[in-house]
Amino acid sequence: FDLKETEDFIRWSKEMKFESKSLELGISKEYYNKREKQLKWLEKTLRTADSDFILVCGHYPVYSDSFHGSSKEMIDTLVPLFLKYGVDAYINGHDHVLQIIEKNGIPYITSGLSTRNPAKFYSKEDDIEFKAQQHGFAAIKIFQDSLQINMVAAHDGKVLHTKIVPKKKKRNI
Repeated sequence: FDLKETEDFIRWSKEMKFESKSLELGISKEYYNKREKQLKWLEKTLRTADSDFILVCGHYPVYSDSFHGSSKEMIDTLVPLFLKYGVDAYINGHDHVLQIIEKNGIPYITSGLSTRNPAKFYSKEDDIEFKAQQHGFAAIKIFQDSLQINMVAAHDGKVLHTKIVPKKKKRNI
């Protein structure tokens, strides 16, 4: 864990936008260099992770059935890394919904509905395990043999959905 690299990653991630539109409009050399440095940092971090679980958090969704939709660029760029290094879950905000979409054994958790009005769902994704259009959040408990992901309603604390993610037996390194 390198604090300086992490601080750089956070600063760059605020400047980056993983959207396919950026490819259509052309990417500046400066953007490309920062993006490549960020991806190298992420791959190094995933490759050297020695923890029981690997959770990746980002602002933008990789897969989403809501307003912003899935990101082809993030799918093409990040999913291969997630599969290669045995990522257990990806957690994001951005879309103002609660949802869990599972692809290739990885749950993609959107917890983006803490303050704004709910967004609509569009039924474009086939692998939706859970979706809700109410204020809430994801609460994650880590056990020795699994992750427990609870999607919780903000107004009363009721658990709307629970997903159990078993510990991976072996990382694909």
